[in-house]
Amino acid sequence: KPGIRYKSGWNSRLDKRSQWKTRAGREKVERSCDASGKCTVHVYGTAIRSHLTPEIIEVTEGDTVHIHITNLERAEDEVHGYAMYGHNVQLSVEPGKTATATLVADKAGVYPFYCTEFCSALHLEMQGYLLVQPKGYKKEAGGIVAGTNYTEADYKKQVKTNIDTQAVINQVVGFITSHNYKDFPTVVALVEDATDQLGFAKEAKAKSEAAAAKKDWNNAMLWANQWWQYQVKTADLGLRAKTYLEEHGAKKVK
Repeated sequence: KPGIRYKSGWNSRLDKRSQWKTRAGREKVERSCDASGKCTVHVYGTAIRSHLTPEIIEVTEGDTVHIHITNLERAEDEVHGYAMYGHNVQLSVEPGKTATATLVADKAGVYPFYCTEFCSALHLEMQGYLLVQPKGYKKEAGGIVAGTNYTEADYKKQVKTNIDTQAVINQVVGFITSHNYKDFPTVVALVEDATDQLGFAKEAKAKSEAAAAKKDWNNAMLWANQWWQYQVKTADLGLRAKTYLEEHGAKKVK
């Protein structure tokens, strides 16, 4: 009987934990150079609906780049892909798996990457780009250009959206827990993943509220948006679980 809950950060070919596995929030880019000036970059990234992290990777022309992508989702049908224009990169990243692509950044330019597996309504948000800077490039000194400045009104509007989204999540949770969902392993796996995402949402919510208490509306909005993104992922998983129960004859429990 095939498993429906895969181990996180797994190397399926060697059947052991990958040395390149990455956890949510631990994504990073590391660059090192040897005595001859040859440089190697390791990108520790993750894939989860609806983000590929990091979304922007900066390297220098001539670098050898190893991109390690861990699929943070572990239920059986939560597959992601990772393809990059111009570098012959095409990965299939099964649930829980860590997959690696290696390329030489031999030409300066901007190279988009994206998820190749349709995974949710937010699938098209799973994209980013590799920026290859020319050798010897130095950023010119210049003034800082201010971006969008958010207000308290912007923050309150986003919080209202988050509260409305949580109401939807609560309704879905109510439906699932009122049925014999524990009798369906697929649903149990989806619920576990949704619970993980809701935990991340709670952390982002706390950071958002802390920034708002200091009247730092830009950071308050940053974290409020992140809070909402985690809620959306939670809702997506929950709705899939609800649909599965409806389609497979789940029964109400007392």
